[in-house]
Amino acid sequence: MRMLVLADDLTGALEAGAKFAGEGITSLVTTELSLSPPSMRSDVEVLVIDTDSRHLSPSDAGRRVRILSSLARRLGIRYLYKKTDSTLRGNIGRELECLSTAFDGLPILYAPAYPEMGRTVVDGHLLVGGRPVTQTELSEDALNPIRESHIPTLLASQSSLPVFSLPSLHCDNGIPSGIHVCDGRTDEDITACARLFLETQTLRLAAGPAALAHGIARLADWPRKILAPLPSVERCLIVSGSRSEVSVRQMECALNCGFRSSSPTNVTDELLASLSWIILEPAGDVHGNPLQIARQVGTTIRDVLQQATPDALLIFGGDTARAVVQALGSPGLHPLGEVLPGVPLSRIARPDTRHLYMMTKAGGFGSNGIIAELRRQLQRKD
Repeated sequence: MRMLVLADDLTGALEAGAKFAGEGITSLVTTELSLSPPSMRSDVEVLVIDTDSRHLSPSDAGRRVRILSSLARRLGIRYLYKKTDSTLRGNIGRELECLSTAFDGLPILYAPAYPEMGRTVVDGHLLVGGRPVTQTELSEDALNPIRESHIPTLLASQSSLPVFSLPSLHCDNGIPSGIHVCDGRTDEDITACARLFLETQTLRLAAGPAALAHGIARLADWPRKILAPLPSVERCLIVSGSRSEVSVRQMECALNCGFRSSSPTNVTDELLASLSWIILEPAGDVHGNPLQIARQVGTTIRDVLQQATPDALLIFGGDTARAVVQALGSPGLHPLGEVLPGVPLSRIARPDTRHLYMMTKAGGFGSNGIIAELRRQLQRKD
């Protein structure tokens, strides 16, 4: 195994896995907090673990990262990548500190920008669509409100590690222990960070959203396989557990563009054959606790799959995606690549021979018409 990736939610884990899979590097995503079989398969170059730690206390989140990182070190895994949220949600500082501690204080290269998705870092400040992240809807996130856009300040409040800017990596006396934060305005900036990471012998720990992972995947001299085309998805169930304004607009746009919705109890193979891609209507209190809503969605999907056989699920929101996977028995997930930027497609490992695919999207990503565009990319019966 070349690299272990730790992500704090499932959409992030799948997105990271898809970046490697899309470059022909075999990856596997799991929700199991383990580095034992079947995760440690000989054909997997990159293992991605969803630690489900975004909503934990800093100490509990750090403990999960430290345990898995220490085990990865003992097993001789060369690289470890901490997948972080592109809008700074979660316990980033604490998790990075525990990652460094597990490797006896090795430095961490942290590239928080994701220019393709409108996330840039200028003078240490995270901008979303050109605005400081604290001036976006994320400042009112129900579970992880963002109160600081200056990344070094945020990290200092969550970690005791020193924080440096990128130029400190070129000092004469080696790379000091700590978090080395890279500005990033363009994809070329992220590619330069990836090249620096792979070409610097003393760098083994990296962190960031999926952009840096993609740069590493494109540049790494690792075994690759020939890419197969993405599968055709004729029948799809669409569900959103995200409260993001972006996701709300995307669902409204789909309905206005002719997509049909249905109560979960009414979904059958006959209805799927007729409507093709169906938006599942929410059940219960949509304004309740987000994690309880996610678990309810997971149970609903499990029940629907007992009465209908879609080709794929399209799920908005990391908590919702994880709840669905748990309701299905926590199977392994095999990333195939991205359908659109930020929308990975994975095959769900199942005991039977019928393939079921899953597309996932973080709540704040994508254009209003993303659902229609996904259908255009994957529905090939015409």
